[in-house]
Amino acid sequence: MSTENPVVLDLGSESIKAGYASQVPSEHEPRIVTPSLVTVSARGVRTDPSAQQQHHRVIDNGSIANWDRLEAMLHYLFYEQLGWVLGEEGSVLVVEPLFVGKSEREQLVQLLFERFNVMGVFVQDAAVLSQFAAGHLSGCTVDIGHGKIDIATVSEGTTHAPGAARLSFAGEQLTQLLGQLLLRQQQQQQLPLQQLNSLKVQCCRAAPSAGAYKQLLSQQQGGSSSNPA
Repeated sequence: MSTENPVVLDLGSESIKAGYASQVPSEHEPRIVTPSLVTVSARGVRTDPSAQQQHHRVIDNGSIANWDRLEAMLHYLFYEQLGWVLGEEGSVLVVEPLFVGKSEREQLVQLLFERFNVMGVFVQDAAVLSQFAAGHLSGCTVDIGHGKIDIATVSEGTTHAPGAARLSFAGEQLTQLLGQLLLRQQQQQQLPLQQLNSLKVQCCRAAPSAGAYKQLLSQQQGGSSSNPA
């Protein structure tokens, strides 16, 4: 397998995305998008998110939660989903979140070389790659994830690390807020987080501006007040 067509690997807390770096930039979705979950049983670690056993996260707030789970997930992605063949592995471009420590980066690279026999590894932070994907070398990147929001400026392809910041409020907290709002309005048992997350993805939208949000809110309040109790 040629190094000219490496695998791009984006390890997220909610989902893990992977695909071949071809036709870049591209408007197509990543080839593989799978939940960042595995199941652990007596038979070992499984990557079937539909299994009935308790699910365990592979990535938590941008950090690797468990290396055995990550190895099982990578084996599933590389060989079962992307079509790698033992002995003919390719190269990997790893999308790295901000604030990842040197020891974790080194352990990940070691895992890729020793367990998966990759031909090469290149690690680049998500802020720079987001700018590249938009066709820019400089700009401000706001990376809204499942459990965190990373904000960083990029100048000529280099992230200004001292000025980067992380917020602990992100998608998971919005899901919990949605559950609280539904519980307050309907006075019923709260839905599981997975169902709330699906409801959020399907029904919730971000207003384009503060004025549009206030207008939408006033319309909803006016409609609810006109309905009989």
